[in-house]
Amino acid sequence: MRLRAQVVPHAARGRSNARIARETGLHLYTVRTWRGRFAEHGLPGLTDRKRTGPRVFNALQTARVAALTWCPTIQNAYRFGSMTNHR
Repeated sequence: MRLRAQVVPHAARGRSNARIARETGLHLYTVRTWRGRFAEHGLPGLTDRKRTGPRVFNALQTARVAALTWCPTIQNAYRFGSMTNHR
């Protein structure tokens, strides 16, 4: 939520989505999404929306994948980090 909320003061200063993305390190699409949701719903628009459908992973599987993303080896850092941090 903190990253999402960073978009708000930048937008209030009249900055473009591209500039906000550049200054925050967020993807342009992400800035557009959160700026639009805030404009439409205010602060509640910055919270996660309820997901539809069944959970794909249980809590243990999620924790194991999260642990792998912090593995210092280049192979795991590339394999998992590139999927979650793509810009």
